[in-house]
Amino acid sequence: MKTRSGFFLLIVFLLMGLSNCNMEELALEMEGLTSNKSIDLHAIPHMKIAVMPGISYLDPSLMIDCLGEGSDFRKDLSTDNVIEEFSKPILDEAVSQVLAEKPDLLLIPGELTFNGEKISHEGLAGILRDISEQGIKVFVIPGNKDILNPEAKAYNGNGSAPTSTITAEEFETLYSDFGFNHAISRDPNSMSYLTQAFNKVWILGIDARIYPITSSGRIKPETMEWIKYWLANAQKNNITMIPLCHHSVIEQWSEMAIYGPAYVIKDHETVENALTDAGLRIIFTASSNDIVMNTKGENVLYNISTGLLLSPPFPFRIITMDPNFMQVETRYIKTINATIPGGGDFLDYSNTYYEQNMTRYFTAIFVNSYKLPLGDVSSPGTAAYYAPHFAKGLAAFYAGDEEFPPEEEEFSEEWPEPFKHIFKNLYTDLPPSDGQYIVEMRKKLKE
Repeated sequence: MKTRSGFFLLIVFLLMGLSNCNMEELALEMEGLTSNKSIDLHAIPHMKIAVMPGISYLDPSLMIDCLGEGSDFRKDLSTDNVIEEFSKPILDEAVSQVLAEKPDLLLIPGELTFNGEKISHEGLAGILRDISEQGIKVFVIPGNKDILNPEAKAYNGNGSAPTSTITAEEFETLYSDFGFNHAISRDPNSMSYLTQAFNKVWILGIDARIYPITSSGRIKPETMEWIKYWLANAQKNNITMIPLCHHSVIEQWSEMAIYGPAYVIKDHETVENALTDAGLRIIFTASSNDIVMNTKGENVLYNISTGLLLSPPFPFRIITMDPNFMQVETRYIKTINATIPGGGDFLDYSNTYYEQNMTRYFTAIFVNSYKLPLGDVSSPGTAAYYAPHFAKGLAAFYAGDEEFPPEEEEFSEEWPEPFKHIFKNLYTDLPPSDGQYIVEMRKKLKE
């Protein structure tokens, strides 16, 4: 069973050194800060950042005449939350819109490919090189499925066959120009890196993957010490730190760590408090279109998550930033250059596809794990009765700024536990607002 940014572990739980931080390296970094005059954040009106996770790219060469009913492709995607058949046209449209925005940076916090296929990585790396040639600096980190994935497949007709995946070393080689080359520092305990984007602007790529592959993520204690060292260094030198991590470091809805642990980093309270105490202001993550915050005294950390590019409503973020404020906005892919089955509308097709897939998945879980009778939508206490409502709730969570519809709240009022409790949590949107928001950046920076 596939895991798409923690969704499936959500359902499972629903049912139940400083060794490389040497002074010589630091001296080299300080020299670089004074010599790089390309862009100084404190000397320009704004800096623009695009954030685009969940690309889930599957190269078209791995999808040959495989869209028919009953094919392995359809079976593998029958309970997934991405519209994989349109991965290339959706990405093409997103790239077109990003190029039109002319950002200074493009951040991709993981889930670059569908299942870590080598051919998909090679194709995506080429697309990112084309973007970088337009003067946009691109930074990536791997998601939980991008490396050493045994599920990498090529689809042809009704069948499929294993295809090559990549190692961590191959990942760094393919994406060498997108964060790994010319790093100020590398964490020896993970693929995390620190690099300079512009004068006074650092990018911190945090690798939180767990092997063997799982949807969960964690930051090792040694990696956290490395992170804190460089956060202190950045604060001391009045440098703006822009971190990206695939997993959220703060819960995005009530009791996420209990019922949806794959969405949030393991031991999240320790992690978010450590980062907040260290004065970190923002961190960019993936999976859902959500902004949450952790406050400790005068320090506030904002976890800015962006929804999956290949899942409705197909969002990406555009952020404008100066030394005082960061304005976060959401853009959406609404049309693509592709033939939609039945000649329908792209969004209508995608929303129906998503609802049907998620309803099938919830139905199977309720039947197989809870031993509920299949029933139908009009039979309380059956799988078919609950499933479409959970599918709708999950869609609301992914889209952000979710509100509990009065009719859904009333409908679920008499549900037994744990269904009622978890269903309500899916609609619990923690502050602040998700789609548009302004973060005050200046509080912890020197004047």
